[in-house]
Amino acid sequence: AERDQLQTQLRVYAGEFRSPAPVYRLHRGEHRQPRELVRPQNLVSVPGPDAFELADNANDSERRLRLAQWLVDSRNPLTYRVIVNRVWQGVFGMGLVATPSDFGRMGAAPTHPELLDWLTGYFIENNGSRKSLLRLLVTSQAFRQSSQHHELGHQLDAQSTWLWRFSPRRQTAEMIRDSLLLAAGQLDQRMGGPGFLLFEPNANYARNWVAKTNFTAAENRRMIFATKIRMEPDAIFAAFDVPDGGQICPNRSRSTTPLQAMQLFNSDFVIAQATQIAHQVEQQMREPGQQIDESYRRILQRLPDAQEREWCLAFLGEQGLPALCRALVNTNEFLWME
Repeated sequence: AERDQLQTQLRVYAGEFRSPAPVYRLHRGEHRQPRELVRPQNLVSVPGPDAFELADNANDSERRLRLAQWLVDSRNPLTYRVIVNRVWQGVFGMGLVATPSDFGRMGAAPTHPELLDWLTGYFIENNGSRKSLLRLLVTSQAFRQSSQHHELGHQLDAQSTWLWRFSPRRQTAEMIRDSLLLAAGQLDQRMGGPGFLLFEPNANYARNWVAKTNFTAAENRRMIFATKIRMEPDAIFAAFDVPDGGQICPNRSRSTTPLQAMQLFNSDFVIAQATQIAHQVEQQMREPGQQIDESYRRILQRLPDAQEREWCLAFLGEQGLPALCRALVNTNEFLWME
């Protein structure tokens, strides 16, 4: 029984416990023209901690471990610079280096090299804590700036490369979906565990995936736990520039298309979440004014002003609360970060 249990446990590939075959430099890439032996060691052309060498007969796991140790060594700033730039890109929409997967000569130069160096030092001093780095960025003056247009700033720096304002940007598809579920009180915030499918299960040997249009509580987890199928977009949020699972995408494109508006307004998923929000609000509040306030609070994280409340009261009397909630989740204020 114990043997059967061991055989059914999940396995991961962590290397082979034997000496890999010798590796040689191949003249002109021709495998039949080997030259000198290539020993396992770090990249000497990349600045970092002291160079290391391993015995020629070192097994695969030893080589992987030594390379990993060299990569995350606190004396190796390049790894931490890349991480810091990725975190900055997630917060501000564009990295200090606009080519996050290419810090070499073919990539873009940093817009703020001294800032990138300082943040890298801060990140290393705080033991690589992303939480600490995120807290620093979102409480910074640069992040807390207004997104209001300024004519002089626009003339000098239309793209806000020098961070004279917070550049508005649409939320990602994952953020939109999770925000909808959260507003509807349906988001399953459990951490870890197996992923979930946005496609109908099938046993076809060719795996002809069909995207789901109706979802159960099992699919109400955060989008980060969705199992990504290569070359197969989901039915609802693929229109929001979700990259294909079979391609590397360090930077997502940001488009605004009619298809996005149609998906948000007409998809069964969005209608179901708007109806669920309205149902919960109606259970808690009886007065129309209170229902409007609670809907705004859930969806837009604020209360309506006097003019908005007047418009909503008229709309509520004609169309009902589910239609109002559906209209609110289609507003730019819900979809965009400003």
